[in-house]
Amino acid sequence: MNGKTKVALSGVIAAVLAISLVGAYLYTQNISLGTNSSTTEATSGPTGTLAVLMTDPPTIPEGVTAVYMDYSNLAIHVSDAGNNSGWTNLGSSGDINLLSIVNSTQTIAVANISNGLFNAMKFNVSSAIVTFNGQNYTANLVYQKAYLLVTIPGGIRVTNGSTAGAVIDMTPTILLLGNTTNPVFAFLPVAKGYTLPANSISIHPRVGDHNDDQGSIAAQIHDMTHFQLGAVSLTPSSLSITVKNTGAATVDFRYVALTSTTSVSGGWVPANPFGPVSKISEFFVVVPNGSLVPVTASTNRGMIQTLAMAGYTVAPHQSATFTYSGPVTIGALTLLQGHTPTQSINLGQNYVVTITGSGLYAQSAVTASSSTSATTTTTASASTTSSSGTSTSTTSTSTTTSDTTTISVSTSTSGSD
Repeated sequence: MNGKTKVALSGVIAAVLAISLVGAYLYTQNISLGTNSSTTEATSGPTGTLAVLMTDPPTIPEGVTAVYMDYSNLAIHVSDAGNNSGWTNLGSSGDINLLSIVNSTQTIAVANISNGLFNAMKFNVSSAIVTFNGQNYTANLVYQKAYLLVTIPGGIRVTNGSTAGAVIDMTPTILLLGNTTNPVFAFLPVAKGYTLPANSISIHPRVGDHNDDQGSIAAQIHDMTHFQLGAVSLTPSSLSITVKNTGAATVDFRYVALTSTTSVSGGWVPANPFGPVSKISEFFVVVPNGSLVPVTASTNRGMIQTLAMAGYTVAPHQSATFTYSGPVTIGALTLLQGHTPTQSINLGQNYVVTITGSGLYAQSAVTASSSTSATTTTTASASTTSSSGTSTSTTSTSTTTSDTTTISVSTSTSGSD
C-alpha cells in the first residue's frame, strides 16, 4: 500500500436499547468530547460482557474492490459521568476491510466491563486505504470535528454475567473527485449505532468473528433507511429541495448535484467521478443549518474543506427543506472545470437534481422557472445494496490518492424537524 497518513479522527458510536432494532442518530449537543478526555482500563465490582460488532454499506465509486479503515482506542462512556471522564477503554484496534462486511458483521471488541448504563462509545480512525482498479490509494479524511458522535437514547445496560451487543453501522461515502486516470478521493466517515435484541449475540463472541449476531442484523439495519425526494424548485438565482425520511433510522444528508441534462438517467450518481460531469453540473453541500453551499474551489484543499462542512440529520418520519439563494452556475467547480465557460440557468430548460443521504441517493427532474414554485417530475432513488422508489441500478465505490489532505471544519449544529 502507499504510505498511510496518520491523522486522528475520533468517532462516537452507540446503540439504542430496545426489544427490536432502533436507529440512533448523529448528535453533537449533549456529549462534547475533548482530545484530553480520560479513559480507564481497570474494572471493579460485578462485570458483564460487551461485544461490539461492525457492519458497512458504503457508498463507493465503480472500480473500488476494498476499503481498509484503521481504527483504535474504542471506548464506552458511562451515563452518570462527565463528558471528559467516565470512559472505559475496550482495548480494540485494528484494520478492517469495510467491503468485507457489507450485509454481514464482524466483531471488533469483546470486553468485561463494570455493570452500568452506558450512553456513548468513541473510537479513532487514523487512515483509510482504497483499492481502485488494482492500485491502493490513501484517502483524504473529511470530517467536521475531531470525532463522530452517536448517543444512546435510553442507554445500553451491561449486567453481571450477561453479554450485551451493539452494532456500529459504518455508512461512509467515498467520492472520486478527479477522474479515473488521475484519481483524487475523499473518505467521509459516518456511523450509526444499534443494539442487538436480547439473546441474539453469540454466547462466546470473539474478535474477528463474522456474524456473531444470530439473525440477519445487517440486512435489518439497512432496510430501516429510506427517504423520499419531494418538492424541488429551481430559478436562475435559487434552488430549493424538500426531503422526507420515510424509514425507521435517521438519514444524514450531505451532497447535492444539479446537472444540465434532459433525463434523470443523465444526472450525477455517487458511483461516478466528479470530473467528467463537473462541466455540466453544479455541486452543493448540505450544511447543518439546512443551507446549500456551492462547491466552487480551485484547489484540492479548498474542495476538501468545503466537503467537510456537509451534514444535516433528519429524524425518522420528519421532513426538511434545503435552500440556496444566489446565482446558480453550471460548471462552477473551478478545480475540475478548467477553462470551459460556465453557464447560467436557462428558463424552461430541464435539469436533474441528485441528493445523497446515508448510503442512498435520490434524483428528480426539474424545469427551471422564474418563480420558486416546485416543478419536479420523475424521481428515482438507489443505493449500493438496495433501492427504493423507481430505482436505477448503481454501484458506488471509493478510492483515494497518496497526495492527501485532512481538514477539520467546525460548524454549528441544528436540530432537524
